[in-house]
Amino acid sequence: MTLQRLKSDYPNIEILKAWNLVEKKEDKSYSCKHCGYPNISEVLSVSNEFWQCSNCNRKNKLNKSKELCNVNYLVKITNINRAIKKKVEQMGIEFIKEGEDIYIKINDKKLPLVVLDFSFNQSSLIDALENKFPILYFLDSNKKLIENIYSSSHLMNFCDFLNSEKNELIQFLEVCLINLKKSRILKIKRKLKKFNKDHTSQDFEIKVKSLLDSLKSNEEDVRKMISFFNKNMKNPTGTKFVHIGGNYVSDIMPINLHDYLNKLLEVLENKSYDTKLYSNKLTKSDVERKYLTNIGRMVVLICNEEVTSGVWQVVFDSKQNNNGEWFVFVIDKDILTLILNFVGDKDFFDIIKE
Repeated sequence: MTLQRLKSDYPNIEILKAWNLVEKKEDKSYSCKHCGYPNISEVLSVSNEFWQCSNCNRKNKLNKSKELCNVNYLVKITNINRAIKKKVEQMGIEFIKEGEDIYIKINDKKLPLVVLDFSFNQSSLIDALENKFPILYFLDSNKKLIENIYSSSHLMNFCDFLNSEKNELIQFLEVCLINLKKSRILKIKRKLKKFNKDHTSQDFEIKVKSLLDSLKSNEEDVRKMISFFNKNMKNPTGTKFVHIGGNYVSDIMPINLHDYLNKLLEVLENKSYDTKLYSNKLTKSDVERKYLTNIGRMVVLICNEEVTSGVWQVVFDSKQNNNGEWFVFVIDKDILTLILNFVGDKDFFDIIKE
């Protein structure tokens, strides 16, 4: 699942403009005479007055090709949370941000809120879908990907959210409070947060090593986790999106969780890797230092806090440098939560008794 550029005829595009959520972009392209595919002019490779279509690979004569101009709108990713915060605070509702997760406080309860097209915390998206927490979305096509699997009664179009009246919005949110106590993901996140606050990095390392060792004796649960992501590869729950820099869609990279976790488990089983655990935020320099000093050995980095966008850039650069194979693995708080959710959080990250 990806969020394509919004077309000029996107419904209610004016609302997104008013909230400073999109930026106009004109793309000039040549239409292939064979298949009709629009090829962006600025990346077109011309040789001997011919260019090759990136879709069907057939050649077109440049002087007989018609240049088209398409108007699209790029979504300003970092402005999404600002818009949500402004909207809910206008209605007297408290907005809370914890890492990549956002919550709104209603009836004295913290309710998770997820944006389907830009969910950087996969555990939060799965939790929202299973427990019917509020989910906002931009594209109907992305909504349709999950409608046959989960109920869509708790989904709201982003423009409808921005345009909603206070009573309408509060009524929508109050319905979503019903399953708060059922959320296993929220319980795990609270446990990780408390553990990180009350214990040392050495305590964290002991628990993580115990968790990784337990994967070998929990083969059935591990298989269920891999099977889940295999079945959901083509819908939003099977792909983790990570931010690698700037403010636009081009700065988001997808991670196929089935492939990523499968390879990670293989690496952990073979012990052909070097590992480092961080109880604080993981930065690009941390990853580069570990990667460059372990030439030829795979690297697994585990963190109980958020990671910076530069971290994921190193992860993808290392993959490109190793023939498209995952080489540097980051288990951030989101992936750690997913593993605990599927394999079990009992005996992990509980209060350590003195």
